Amino acid sequence: MNTLKGNLVFGQSGGPTSVINSSAAGVFLEALDHPEIIGRVYGMRHGIEGILNDELYDITLEDKKELEYLTGTPPPSLAPAVTNSPTPTSMIPTTGES
Repeated sequence: MNTLKGNLVFGQSGGPTSVINSSAAGVFLEALDHPEIIGRVYGMRHGIEGILNDELYDITLEDKKELEYLTGTPPPSLAPAVTNSPTPTSMIPTTGES
């Protein structure tokens, strides 16, 4: 049987709860544990808007220890409270990249 290989894109919506952030952390950490099948892990900025506007965070660049903190963090992890805040260092243009 062939194994599906590629990149992962994750988005979230809903209220800013630690439950949503825990789900995001679980997806990110599990995906990062399997680089042989998941090349890059991306998070959509502001949910579906991130895909529509080509605004993705490259979660692959983040420290796993930092991602573990999401499990106890109430604000939304992929939607900064101030939308005109500076672009995070993990925000990358994704057009044409693999």
